[in-house]
Amino acid sequence: MKNVINTLLLVISLFFFGTSQTKISAFKQAQIKNSRVKEAYDTKWELLQADIKNLKINPENYDIYLRAFKH
Repeated sequence: MKNVINTLLLVISLFFFGTSQTKISAFKQAQIKNSRVKEAYDTKWELLQADIKNLKINPENYDIYLRAFKH
């Protein structure tokens, strides 16, 4: 389960890298008002950045396909 959560967080962070700064800022400001989102951001963001760096992903040039299923 931990790997699934880490993967999901990585995908979400890649979304932020691939989106314009204006959209990121507005979305982040709206989401960070939620206490659970703020707590996750405060505790996981540094680890996520390290994971992205270790994967050698260029945040300026990539494609992402996100598909989710609700069960």
